Amino acid sequence: CALPESASQPITMIVYPLPVIDLTGDTVIAGGHSLQLNPGITGDVVSYQWSPSSGLSNMAVADPIASPESNTSYQLTVVTSDGCKASAAEEVGVFYALQMPDAFTPNGDGRNDVFRVPPAIPVTIRLLAVYNRLGAMVFSTTNAGEGWDGNWNGHAQPAGVYVWVLEY
Repeated sequence: CALPESASQPITMIVYPLPVIDLTGDTVIAGGHSLQLNPGITGDVVSYQWSPSSGLSNMAVADPIASPESNTSYQLTVVTSDGCKASAAEEVGVFYALQMPDAFTPNGDGRNDVFRVPPAIPVTIRLLAVYNRLGAMVFSTTNAGEGWDGNWNGHAQPAGVYVWVLEY
């Protein structure tokens, strides 16, 4: 206010405490598995609201079961009986076991012509690199949809042993 006001009668104010949410640290689970979100909450909480709802058993309870298909940040908002609100978030990372092919045949027959992360595996890759026996990088990508077709600098590479590195 610009000017202080005086009251002829004293005004009694009641300050209600905010609820406190203590979530566990960020967690990583295997794809297809679940975990129970189990926050520590103080205060007279009467309402729980988790979001997003995808992958949760019940978004209106304190401790739902989370079964996300991919990395998900779950946010919990609580309300006390006095109407005070608090929010906190927890990241649940999802790890998928990855089985890469042992070999490929880049002979143009339409079968196993490209060495790559299998398309059915939902991963985000940081790097896929292939090296020849001399240590020269013959292929690299950050796109999970791309793969090595056996060529380097426009020339088909000889059959042999190649080393690959994958960060995902």
